[in-house]
Amino acid sequence: MTESTFGKNPKDVPINPKAVAFIVLGAIVVLIGFNSYKTINATEQGVVLRLGKAKADLLPPGLHFIIPFVDRVYRVETEVIHKEEFGYRSSDTRTVRTSYNTDNFDAESLRVTGDLNMAEVEWSVQYKIGDPYLFLFHVADPVGTLRDLSESVMCRVVGNRSVYEVLTVGRGEIEIEARAGLQDALDHYKTGMKIVALKLQNVLPPDKVKPSYNNVNEAEQYKEKLVNQAQEKYNSTVPKALGEAKQRLEQSEGYRVQRVNSARGEANKFIAIYEAYSQAKEVTKKRMYLETMSEILAGMDDVILVDEDLKSVLPLLNLQGGNHADK
Repeated sequence: MTESTFGKNPKDVPINPKAVAFIVLGAIVVLIGFNSYKTINATEQGVVLRLGKAKADLLPPGLHFIIPFVDRVYRVETEVIHKEEFGYRSSDTRTVRTSYNTDNFDAESLRVTGDLNMAEVEWSVQYKIGDPYLFLFHVADPVGTLRDLSESVMCRVVGNRSVYEVLTVGRGEIEIEARAGLQDALDHYKTGMKIVALKLQNVLPPDKVKPSYNNVNEAEQYKEKLVNQAQEKYNSTVPKALGEAKQRLEQSEGYRVQRVNSARGEANKFIAIYEAYSQAKEVTKKRMYLETMSEILAGMDDVILVDEDLKSVLPLLNLQGGNHADK
């Protein structure tokens, strides 16, 4: 304060209109400056509404100029994978080991199978925002719509299968079919969301029937064990028997071929001899006689030839020892 104003009431100090106007103008300029630029992060895209109407072009990551008080920018995380959980909740995803909420979510997880049994099906859906404009303005609650559609699709997919398929061998097929069905529903309602993955977590029987299910499961495992043992015995016995049978068949076939060829050879030999005999009966008869006698006489120790005109045996002939033949 100057000496002229010292000791006076501030209300009595005159206000300079130019100074006030300058201050107001400066505040307006600062306010306009702050509202003339918008920063879009690396994982985001911006949707601009100009006087309530959306512009066709999306704002990529970076610093952008906008018309203050005319343009309104909505930032949407398009490069981030979002996750929705059904039948369970992860308590803290920032820790190394994921922990789960112990609250009861049976309303989400209990599903009726095609054979009218119950199963607790827990699953998660991972998605990205593919069309920010549709995500923001076409559906009032896109995340809630995703949850409702996911539960509806899972009811249909599980309801088309038996409880055995749901609990054991059908998990992969359920994931594939549910993901495709959910994506079709999201596209139909134009939510702008794209499914990245749909994964089943725990698929179990309800708590009240778990003991009975475990008994059935143990019986199935015992049955499978017996079947495997029988199959092992079959694999070790039947091929061996088939091999032995094949070997005997081959031996029998070889013996048959040998006997047939031998019989044919004997028959051909007889036919050849008969043809030769037919052409020279006396010569053949004499040759056969000589060959036969050669075979007979070859086994005798002593052979004595006697003239056929001899009327009696000579007195000096020793007939006491050996084998003799007379002619």
